Amino acid sequence: MPRSDELLKLIAAKRANPYSPSKSVAHLRAESLAAATDLPLPEGTHVESLDAGGTPADWVVAPSSSPPSSSCGGVFLFIHGGGYYRGSKLASRPIAAWLSQETGRRVLSIDYRLAPEHPYPAAVEDTLNAYRWLLLRDHRPADIVVGGVSAGGGLALALLLRCQDEGVPLPALAILMSPWTDMTMSGASFETRAEADPSSISRSYLQKAAAQYLNLPIAEIESNATSIADKTNYKYASPLHHVVSGLPPLYIQVGDCECLLDDSVEFARKARAVEGGGNDVTLDVWPDLIHSWQMHPHRLPEAQAAIRKVGEYCKSRLS
Repeated sequence: MPRSDELLKLIAAKRANPYSPSKSVAHLRAESLAAATDLPLPEGTHVESLDAGGTPADWVVAPSSSPPSSSCGGVFLFIHGGGYYRGSKLASRPIAAWLSQETGRRVLSIDYRLAPEHPYPAAVEDTLNAYRWLLLRDHRPADIVVGGVSAGGGLALALLLRCQDEGVPLPALAILMSPWTDMTMSGASFETRAEADPSSISRSYLQKAAAQYLNLPIAEIESNATSIADKTNYKYASPLHHVVSGLPPLYIQVGDCECLLDDSVEFARKARAVEGGGNDVTLDVWPDLIHSWQMHPHRLPEAQAAIRKVGEYCKSRLS
């Protein structure tokens, strides 16, 4: 299928405004905030801001695209991306609304604390607190789906690992969209997809983001990848290197043009082959698609199609 005109425009806009190390965190956050202003949502969408166990959040509810009898109901805990230093529930309202529409679920979209002001593991703690809040409000784990985009996909995996370690009941499913799973940036796709990926998601960009998140000198990120991968205290930051059995079913959606492609491919491979019993993993690689395209359902037919697939997966697994 050829790329839509809107996708081509988005790619052109990304290439016209590339990442530069000279851009400050404040500047990059301001760019994200400006892009999040007045984004259209499906007609009839309701948004309510609240405190979810100390984590700021929005309930986002859109009219379901499916008849009530075929809706799987329940809750979708959505975790935004942004390299752990930017992004917000405000910028995520379009994807949250379309997820609600296509899954038939209420979406709890959270604002976790951001680096560098709040380094690791603050984002993991906030995500866990929001999940515990859902459980305390009588949402059964079997009725909860967790998912996120990019860094939010990594946080969704961090939540699963943290729940396992603390004996917290796991959610029913996890949805990982263009996830960042490897703080060592070891994937060959950083080279093989460098020309095809119009986003700022290069190895050098992620090394800077990882340094901010882990509160480490960037030189240590660049030179001590093995140490970072092996250290158990970074387990929830780099889940690719700490794959375990016993995870709920995982649906991983990634674009073939992403520098982060191997973060998905390698995590799926390891998760299926892990000692103690392979996990149930569906890896869905989309030809010609770019990093985090799912964030733009208000303008991209490709994003709407991707979120429909998420809805179909949830309903087929949980109906």
